[in-house]
Amino acid sequence: EQKLAYLVLVTDGVPSDESDSSFMHTESLMVKGLRKLCAEYPLFVVIRLCTSNQRVANYFNKLDQEVEFALDVLCNLEAEARQVKAVNPWLTYFPELHAIREGGTNLRLLDLLDERPFTGDEIRKFMQMFMFRTSDPPIPDWRNAAQFTQALANLNEKMSKFYDPTDRTMKLMIDVSEVRLCLMLLLLP
Repeated sequence: EQKLAYLVLVTDGVPSDESDSSFMHTESLMVKGLRKLCAEYPLFVVIRLCTSNQRVANYFNKLDQEVEFALDVLCNLEAEARQVKAVNPWLTYFPELHAIREGGTNLRLLDLLDERPFTGDEIRKFMQMFMFRTSDPPIPDWRNAAQFTQALANLNEKMSKFYDPTDRTMKLMIDVSEVRLCLMLLLLP
């Protein structure tokens, strides 16, 4: 069994060096270096941004979309929560979930949280990972929206509330009414 290592880079800016090299040159060196590391070793790279500079965030988010190695770029908790809410509005993005992502994880689903809306199967898988206990009844197929959302509501009630950094309140992990809306869109012909 091959083991996976996590490389967590923390930065507050774009690639640079001590010489007068152009940005394009230092960027190229960084990407080549990461690409080489990922080709030689089973590696997942997390880049944690410690800045609110939108130019820096845009640069690394673009890099995340372009590179062909395992990479996740994370902003601070509040910014990441806003990005997740924009594509998966049913989820309260809470600090513990952010901490898991900051440390690196090979759960591809967590990398996708802020990149695109989840499919019905992905919502169900997320629920199974973070809400489901073996003593709970099985989560129904999402295509049966009424049973699925009722099961989510039941699981939600058993859980504590989570801190939502977007509005600084305590909320349930799942907004079941938002899940219903997502499922209606997924079930449209």
